[in-house]
Amino acid sequence: MFCERLTKMDKILIAEQDIQQRVKALAHEINVFLEAKKIKKVSVIWIAEGAVFFAKDLVEYLNANVEIEIFSIKISTYENAKKFWREPVLVGSIPDVESKDVLLIDDILDTGHTLTFAKNILVEQGAKNIFTCVFLNKKLECVKKINPDFFGFEIDDVFVYGYGLDKENTLRELRDLYSI
Repeated sequence: MFCERLTKMDKILIAEQDIQQRVKALAHEINVFLEAKKIKKVSVIWIAEGAVFFAKDLVEYLNANVEIEIFSIKISTYENAKKFWREPVLVGSIPDVESKDVLLIDDILDTGHTLTFAKNILVEQGAKNIFTCVFLNKKLECVKKINPDFFGFEIDDVFVYGYGLDKENTLRELRDLYSI
């Protein structure tokens, strides 16, 4: 049972019901935006692995009048399991985005390296427009390379896991968002 893997230091930062309520509201914001821009087809690209639950839930609430293609890309920012950070590296390939409107989804924005890297690749591949959406926008003292067009929650600079984000490659399946 997952409760046995949590410690007394772990606490719920954002409950599942609050996450779902905000994801629905966020999808509404995106729907209004797409309608205002007269976008009828969008390529949704989510960054694996962390954004899996967020992307799934968000896409379910997007406007049925907009044709949606869904893709994932994997970007590695760690050298190995010991979490030695490195510049982002694309693992695999990028879907065809030439002349397409793209909604790029990530789990968390902290320094902005991953989202900037992904957006730059999509620009190089000829995407028409790229709109960014992150589940969590972390408040950091340092200057970010990028600001999201849409975000679910703004959080302090704390370690979080659950709802797709991992704690040492585990606990992604938790429906609440936890912090230590």
